[in-house]
Amino acid sequence: MAALFVSLVPRKNLGRVHADQVRFRRALALRELLYEIFSRAARGKKPQPQALRTFQSLYQNVIRLAEFHPVANHYRLMWPAATHPLERISQEIARSAADLLTSEALTRARQCSGERCSWLFVDNSRNGMRRWCDMKACGNRAKVQRFRRNLRRAVGESSGRRG
Repeated sequence: MAALFVSLVPRKNLGRVHADQVRFRRALALRELLYEIFSRAARGKKPQPQALRTFQSLYQNVIRLAEFHPVANHYRLMWPAATHPLERISQEIARSAADLLTSEALTRARQCSGERCSWLFVDNSRNGMRRWCDMKACGNRAKVQRFRRNLRRAVGESSGRRG
């Protein structure tokens, strides 16, 4: 499939297409690395040392490119405007991940309890007992399933009493 796609791209754009594919693969690798680190945190475990070293190296490369820009009465780390959009997104994600990894909020990392969901989130609820990534999606599905299960049980019990 990739070969077919490349054959449809004019030769002058092949370098750009290859660079975009590399950026995309790096973004996927970052996603997998962060999932490994934060899913362990969600289970109350420390990240694997190798994963942490890999992220630290990546973060150091990312932050090396950032520049301080004045914003009102303080400064903000930003990346040069010429940075490719996919690179910029990955850089912001890495910075946000480092902020979470170095904050007390790490203890509130959770993994969704939905049957077919593996999303991670930070539980900002007051009691720290949030179970689903999104109440409208996974939470609602779980509640509907529980309601139907209870309804079947109640119907089964009531029909069993008659016979």
